[in-house]
Amino acid sequence: MEFKTDHILDRKILNRILIVSIGIILIYFAYDVFLGSLQTPYFVNFVILFIYLAALAWLNYGRNTGIKIKIILSFLALSVFGGFFSLGGLLGIAALDFCNFFIFIVTIFKKRDRLVFLSIYTVAFLSMVLIQVVRPDWIFDQRSSDPAWFNMVEIISRCLAAINVGYAVKQEYELESEKVLHMNIELKNIQEELLTQNEQILQQKEEILMINERLEEIVKERTAKIVHLNERIIAYAFFNAHKVRGPLVRILGLINVLKIQPIDTNLDKQILSDYLAKIESSSVELDNVIKEINQELNQKDSF
Repeated sequence: MEFKTDHILDRKILNRILIVSIGIILIYFAYDVFLGSLQTPYFVNFVILFIYLAALAWLNYGRNTGIKIKIILSFLALSVFGGFFSLGGLLGIAALDFCNFFIFIVTIFKKRDRLVFLSIYTVAFLSMVLIQVVRPDWIFDQRSSDPAWFNMVEIISRCLAAINVGYAVKQEYELESEKVLHMNIELKNIQEELLTQNEQILQQKEEILMINERLEEIVKERTAKIVHLNERIIAYAFFNAHKVRGPLVRILGLINVLKIQPIDTNLDKQILSDYLAKIESSSVELDNVIKEINQELNQKDSF
């Protein structure tokens, strides 16, 4: 799968290739003008080739797509094959152009496209070799009269084209390496932040567990208090129903008897004394019961 990107590196490489190619054409042109040997056919060839390369450079600007890159390199390949017939074939300076173009294809294309273009270019290169062997008369060198120093300039120019491409790839590699390094640092910082947050979450989890345990203890304490209060209520109801009511009812009954007893001055003092003794006895009993209730309740409050 080929990712749809702006092909920034591919555009840089193509720019360098085209700039070097245009530079070589201008060197040829300037040298011929300086010697005064620029004839009309060669001048026309220079102009056409310059416009041709300039058009490719213009096409290379903007957002590059895979199709645009293939078109530009295909037209560049045509110029290389044209130079094969006019620059002495593989025995001349064109041999460096063929070698450089192998480097360009390997550098720019990816995966399937690389394999396809390498296969096509290899077949074309082998065809040029066959032509060089079988029909050498098809090949001529229009720069055969150039001095050795100028040939060295041509060789250096073509070598610089390959070095320029390698430098562009190196720059992009270092840039991507720096991006990856920054991403690794950011990921490490994020990882440390996540570890810190994880520790905080674990700490909060422990605090929640402690709070839950404390809540269980509070619930148990409150449940015990409620049970204790229920026991007090039950005890109070028991005393009220059994021990308090008994002497209280007797006191009330004796008082009622005294109320309905006819007042008689000759009332037997012994009978009155008996009533009062019973009232006193019931009152003391009631007082003891109340004390017992208070004592019982105080003992339960100390629970």
